Amino acid sequence: MEQRMTGTVARIILTRGFGFIVGDEDGEDYMLHVSELRESLQWESIRKGTRLSFTPRKIGGKGNSLRAIDVAPEFA
Repeated sequence: MEQRMTGTVARIILTRGFGFIVGDEDGEDYMLHVSELRESLQWESIRKGTRLSFTPRKIGGKGNSLRAIDVAPEFA
């Protein structure tokens, strides 16, 4: 089973459809793309400092990205 993580949106470019989250557990940057959001979270509602829960994954050895992302219940 993949491990869920929490993190904070560090940078977001709404018009380009991506941003970056810093993971609480490891301090790593994780790319956030609009296509990876669950329907329950609106892209336009994400701002710098938004707290999120996510499942990290590697894509082709090119760093970190996200498989799925949603607002964790404790941050809703």
